[in-house]
Amino acid sequence: MRLCVITDEISDDLAHALTVAGSLGIGAVELRVVDGANIVTHPTGSWRRVAAMLAAGGFTCPVLDSPFLKETPVPGDPDWAGVDWSTFSRAVEVAHLLGAGAVRVFSGRRRTGRPADRRAGGCREDTVVHWLTDTLGEAADHARTAGLDVAVEIEHVCTVATAAEAAALGTDGWRYVLDPGNESYLTGAAARADLVPELAPRIGHVHVKDVDPAGAWTRVGTGLVGWPDQLGALRDSGYSGHLSMETHYAVPPAGLETATRESVAALRSLAGTAGIDLT
Repeated sequence: MRLCVITDEISDDLAHALTVAGSLGIGAVELRVVDGANIVTHPTGSWRRVAAMLAAGGFTCPVLDSPFLKETPVPGDPDWAGVDWSTFSRAVEVAHLLGAGAVRVFSGRRRTGRPADRRAGGCREDTVVHWLTDTLGEAADHARTAGLDVAVEIEHVCTVATAAEAAALGTDGWRYVLDPGNESYLTGAAARADLVPELAPRIGHVHVKDVDPAGAWTRVGTGLVGWPDQLGALRDSGYSGHLSMETHYAVPPAGLETATRESVAALRSLAGTAGIDLT
């Protein structure tokens, strides 16, 4: 498996974030927020500047993080108004320019009170499911023309918030960003490592963070997620992609940077214990 970091989990000053990533021996970076704004919203000249910075430092960008479908109401919501595709189109454009292999997207705004696991008796909400599979399928088709994958993040504020919901939805041309931290944040329990083998053929990327019982983000390995089980399941399932640090907390003296440094060290230790060669 390969180590990656979301740059704004160090700093939204990209030059500084890349310097820190390099000092940690990390050569792959995931781009989301640069200079206070999502990379998708930047002008083309900014994208070219970012591409030059990555090339100069020898960095790769496996995933471009778009906000597509994160805040989008789903059919049946009072403010449902269809899908604005402009964000996704720009994400495909910048991902292609930066040499990314995938565009991260979401699955529509989660309805309040929706069960966390359809397999535990939750309603399938077939109208939402049909809309989502059609929309994600269209996005995957569009990305494929640019040589890109679509990776749907398992996100606690979205329709697909757990590994079980990803497995139940399935896939028709897209992949998933496995995010056990988001699952544990929603459920208040360990993320389900038993579903990793079922999802493995569809996992395109993994986000790494941890959360404590009070819902506060914390150092990887000290919270609810159960990272030894997750890493073991990924290892046994043959996953060979990126583990991308998404720290989500800050500690002194340098805030996000210090937190990322300590969580990267913790992840390397956990991976070593699991017999994973984390490059």
